[in-house]
Amino acid sequence: MRIFNHLWRVKRMEYTTCGVWKQLMKSSREFTAIP
Repeated sequence: MRIFNHLWRVKRMEYTTCGVWKQLMKSSREFTAIP
């Protein structure tokens, strides 16, 4: 059960990091589009 909790936490962190990274890339793309 402890292993499952650890994996769940890692997976959730991965998902959160991925979401933050996507937002960063999106905002940086919009930022570079500004002349």
